[in-house]
Amino acid sequence: MFTIGWRCSCFGPAYDLGFFMREQRTLLIVAAFIASALPVWAQRDRSYDSSVVSQVRIDLRELGYPPVDVIPSDESAIRALAVDNNAQGYEHYVGGHLLKYVPAEDTARNGNRIEKACPVVDLGIPSKGQGIYALTIDRSWRVIYGLTYPDGEFFSYQIRPGALKIQGRVARKIIPGEKIENEKAIGRALALDQDGNVFTSGEGGRFCRFDIKAQRLEHLEIGVPAVPGREVYNRVDAWTADLEGSLYGGSSDGYLFRLNPAKLAVVNLGKPLNQYRIRGLVLAHNGKIYGMGGDDDEMARLFSYDPASGLYELLGMIDVNRRPYYSWQGYVFDAMVLGLDGTVYMGQAERKSKLYLYYPQ
Repeated sequence: MFTIGWRCSCFGPAYDLGFFMREQRTLLIVAAFIASALPVWAQRDRSYDSSVVSQVRIDLRELGYPPVDVIPSDESAIRALAVDNNAQGYEHYVGGHLLKYVPAEDTARNGNRIEKACPVVDLGIPSKGQGIYALTIDRSWRVIYGLTYPDGEFFSYQIRPGALKIQGRVARKIIPGEKIENEKAIGRALALDQDGNVFTSGEGGRFCRFDIKAQRLEHLEIGVPAVPGREVYNRVDAWTADLEGSLYGGSSDGYLFRLNPAKLAVVNLGKPLNQYRIRGLVLAHNGKIYGMGGDDDEMARLFSYDPASGLYELLGMIDVNRRPYYSWQGYVFDAMVLGLDGTVYMGQAERKSKLYLYYPQ
């Protein structure tokens, strides 16, 4: 990883050097203007390439991602380069804590004492130096399951004895591609079937299952539906389940699918949106599945799927307009849950976020 320093070319670190470079730039601009007036034969031909670095040995990268955040012209002169130790920011990270919060025991809630710390019980760090990426709970067996980041360790936490165990990894290799790739293909969500088995995705875009009886993490042969050729980059983003035991999931490529956990059979239900990532799914009281999708640089949209008819309905962008009282346009969302009364709650995931409420018919 390179750390690149730049500054406006008008302000050089030393006056004499800056003056010299500005004079050079003036001469280059004049030279370029004169060259543009010369006949075509004055431009370089292919024989000139023999005097430059071989094109299989040299390449370039934009300073940013065009056209979104490229450093502007006249402000992108690279003045210094340094190489770090490639620790990806985790070298001093202790690890994510598993926390227990009991609302009934939170006396500060009655007085809305937001200045007080939230009363939680620290259950420990599942894996040193690892964050907690996804969680689910089996209320019948009283077990919490989770995934860590960036190594994709799958762990279980038995609530009653307080026993924590690393059961394995869903991914071990970095996603293939360019050298800038530094992530493993770790599922972003976990799902429980009716027998207590846990499903997610891992390396190669394949499903992983924690077998509750064998107490073993398995890498299955079936994969998450993906755009052909993108299977190794794909992962599960969201899950929900119906009353018959089928699991419905959304992939990072934007596909909705149905997984039969007993037969280990997957049905691709297609793309509800012309966007990547299905970031949330819920099964509503009316029998329809509601979901939201869109990548970080896109505007999120809400959709529904009716399992009975197989029909989708595009519900539109997630926007609330209650002028003159309040209004807010949501772009990025990362959480979705169904309330006890049937209300769909959606959590915005931006610099300034809101909690959205949707009321299905």
